Amino acid sequence: MSAKRMLDEIERAQSLLTNVFFVLTIVAVSFQVLNRFWFQLPIVWSADFAVLCFIWLGFLSASVSV
Repeated sequence: MSAKRMLDEIERAQSLLTNVFFVLTIVAVSFQVLNRFWFQLPIVWSADFAVLCFIWLGFLSASVSV
């Protein structure tokens, strides 16, 4: 496997992970808003999970853009 092909595969995997973390962030925040305002049941871990996904989203999107 050539170096260019290997780097292209790594970039594709990073792009896929970026999309996954983006969707997970949206799902976690939506879940938190739904539970807090409609069901009056705040879930503590969902905010931390959303922040963690957002941090990884920033790291991966920065490396893909460079």
